[in-house]
Amino acid sequence: MLYNTKLITKEDELLVRRPMSECYVNTQYKDKSTPHLEKISRLMEVFRDNDKYDDMFPAFSERKRLLHETEEGVRSMSVEIQRFRTELSL
Repeated sequence: MLYNTKLITKEDELLVRRPMSECYVNTQYKDKSTPHLEKISRLMEVFRDNDKYDDMFPAFSERKRLLHETEEGVRSMSVEIQRFRTELSL
């Protein structure tokens, strides 16, 4: 199930316009009668769970496995995290 949100200020109930939108996904919702929602739910499970892989998303699952389980992937993630930290400290 998808939840699209809008940010409204509490005091004056004005809609806050932002350059991005938010969408929340309930990964527990397993409605097989709505294939696109089931697919989104399965993909979000792969994002959420470190050891979750899904044959429905082979490229994403393989990339995730590489980043989580190989020395090359761990090294690559370490470089990216350090780069991100450097950018934040500027």
